[in-house]
Amino acid sequence: MTDVNGNTCSAVTVQDNAAPTASCQNVTVQLNAGGSRNAACQPGVSPNAAPTWQRRYADGDGCERQCSATVTVQDNIAPTASCQNVTVQLNAGGSASVTATQVNNGSSDNCGIASLSASPSSFDCGDIGSNTVTLTVTDVNNNSSSCTANVTVEDNIAPDPVCLANTVYLDPSGHYTLLDTDVLDFEATTDNCGEFYVSAIGAETFDCDDADQTFTVPVTVSDGSGNTTQYQLRCDDNSGSGQSPTGAVVQPGHRQPRAGQHV
Repeated sequence: MTDVNGNTCSAVTVQDNAAPTASCQNVTVQLNAGGSRNAACQPGVSPNAAPTWQRRYADGDGCERQCSATVTVQDNIAPTASCQNVTVQLNAGGSASVTATQVNNGSSDNCGIASLSASPSSFDCGDIGSNTVTLTVTDVNNNSSSCTANVTVEDNIAPDPVCLANTVYLDPSGHYTLLDTDVLDFEATTDNCGEFYVSAIGAETFDCDDADQTFTVPVTVSDGSGNTTQYQLRCDDNSGSGQSPTGAVVQPGHRQPRAGQHV
């Protein structure tokens, strides 16, 4: 290039061919309550093969460099454990159980629940009433939390009595009062919790006016939970379970010894 005075110069082109220096660092992020953490929403970050992410740097001249960083994703949020109270009944063998599903009341987790467990889950006659049960909720990332529920154990099964057909003898004064062992076979009678007793005997006292007669005696057998079985019909023998009621034959004269007594 030459000016009007004959001076000349040449044009100088300045270029930037040096790429920027890319520097990355590893990052640990925690999932939120919704179970997500979107790193791709950050400018200049694009997901690569997990767990490596790449960041690309560019200057104004189009020079680029990129680096890689490892992003560790963690779930540190424990499940939300929710319990509900449950009532269970003892079976004929005197036992009952409860499952974690019965106690669970919609427990939730941001990434999903892996398992539920309830403790204790088995009950017997010694647990009748209210019991505290712990529900443990574990998520897919091994975080756990727990809650408690009241499990009420009930015994609703009445005793299964076996009656006795007896002949009783008036004593020298002309009277006789029925004993529990006169009307109920204690060895053959059963209850799921093993506890029963004769709670009522109808027409339990006899005198000379009753001699040589057969009576139908109502008998009520109860257990420790207040369940009762009442004899309603005549029992002619002692061969069956739950037959009712006892037929008592009253005889005058000699008195038979009562249990544990001698004539």
